[in-house]
Amino acid sequence: YDMGYSRLQSGLENMKRVSLLLLVLGILMSVFLLMFYSHLFINNQKERIAIERCLGLEKKQCISSLLSGILILLVIGSFLGSSLGGILSLHISAENMNQIYYDAYYSSVVETEVEDIFKKEEDNTSVVMIASISTGICINMLGLGISMWKTNKKLKEEPIKLLVKK
Repeated sequence: YDMGYSRLQSGLENMKRVSLLLLVLGILMSVFLLMFYSHLFINNQKERIAIERCLGLEKKQCISSLLSGILILLVIGSFLGSSLGGILSLHISAENMNQIYYDAYYSSVVETEVEDIFKKEEDNTSVVMIASISTGICINMLGLGISMWKTNKKLKEEPIKLLVKK
């Protein structure tokens, strides 16, 4: 008899699988959203690209003018989203940590556990801040790479063909 640990272990394993699945799906969804929005943004700017190229701007200048607009939106959106997600996850974890799941009325262990909870919350805050910043940086780098790839693809087409296409 393992005092119910086998049931607890299977529940923990299921939560581990679900969290891994959600992580992979979140990453895939982020990549697809970045590709979709860069495609929309760059396709809507194809006439601008054609006019700039016809006026004699170099490809580097066209790339910098297009990517500056995309980068502003990308930086604001990614860091705002990652910081709000981090704050929300801290709030949810703080609520879960403050709940007592057993009756400790006759126990003297509760005081030391409360101190441990506050130490864990401080550790969680630094981990969440690092994760939020690194996630924002990764999203920005990935979005910038996708946007540069799409922009270079549009710049390889002739300006006249870009103006004619509907």
